[in-house]
Amino acid sequence: MWKKYTHRWVIFVLVAALSTTIHGGETGFGLTIGGQGSGIFIRHSRSWRPKMDLGLEAHFIDVTGENEFKLVDPYTGTPYTFNGQSLVLIPLFINGTYFPFEGQIDNQFSPFVTAKAGFLIAADGDESIDRWVDRWRQPDIIFAPALQLGGGIRFMLPMNSLFSMTVAYSIYPMPKSVDGRRNYNGMSFQFGFSR
Repeated sequence: MWKKYTHRWVIFVLVAALSTTIHGGETGFGLTIGGQGSGIFIRHSRSWRPKMDLGLEAHFIDVTGENEFKLVDPYTGTPYTFNGQSLVLIPLFINGTYFPFEGQIDNQFSPFVTAKAGFLIAADGDESIDRWVDRWRQPDIIFAPALQLGGGIRFMLPMNSLFSMTVAYSIYPMPKSVDGRRNYNGMSFQFGFSR
């Protein structure tokens, strides 16, 4: 059923992204570190109600394999990766953030809870190919639903900048086994800057 509606989700997210950037708001970027791997994200949001923001968010996560490890050659200093996993997750979310204590705390910080829903694009490279370029020539592309629930604290910085720390649980079910796993669910920590 998910494959039947994938193109509609993509169109919806793109139209929503264009509409939020036209009408202003706050734009930011950050780092995400978690059980699936680590990566970066960008986001755009705008105030919808006095205590609620709505927005869009895109992550790029380089998945780390469960048995993956690095070894550095002591003679040349060259790092080598063993049992590497060539998998990239790109979740695209529509998010809602609720600030329950907005205007009640005077110390320039706001606790929040957030819920994000959207879809996931997973690109799975062929690990049996040694050259990195050849491995990514024809990756297996997988579409799946994505959900993330979390909470955190947003701090006001000088020059109308914001810094946020979020702890979230991501739900990334896969329609088939991808590198031996049916899902890439797990906790993540996100550190973001926005303006």
